[in-house]
Amino acid sequence: MVNSDKKQRYCFFVIMEDTEKIEMCGETMENLFEKLMEQIKMPNQIRESALFSTAEIENVEVHTERKLWKFQLRFEKILPVEQWKVLSGLIESAFSTIAETELSIEVNQLEFDTQMLNDYYQVALTQPGLSNTAFANIFKKYR
Repeated sequence: MVNSDKKQRYCFFVIMEDTEKIEMCGETMENLFEKLMEQIKMPNQIRESALFSTAEIENVEVHTERKLWKFQLRFEKILPVEQWKVLSGLIESAFSTIAETELSIEVNQLEFDTQMLNDYYQVALTQPGLSNTAFANIFKKYR
């Protein structure tokens, strides 16, 4: 019989390339996500939104030699592009003194409309390697 009075704790481990291990634990996976949001100073207006209130950290990979941290997060739905820009910018900024960062987001419900697709196209076309004129001309009709 399971004692229902005990609180379950969730942890994720960051395995460093030089065999160091960092453990982060919380009462819930959402609690770990909340700790990350505090660390990057996510504005309360976004942090308290429905999408962010159920988000979780899936994984964090730390590559010490390359000075790279890869964050894998899970949301219920695709973030509006403005929220994605704030999230990725704050993660990059918060960790800029120790490492480069990569952000990967998985979603439970893969639903989007034409406007959201267009918004993400506009962001993608500003990224290095995708911003050249020849490539951008292919997607002009989506602007």
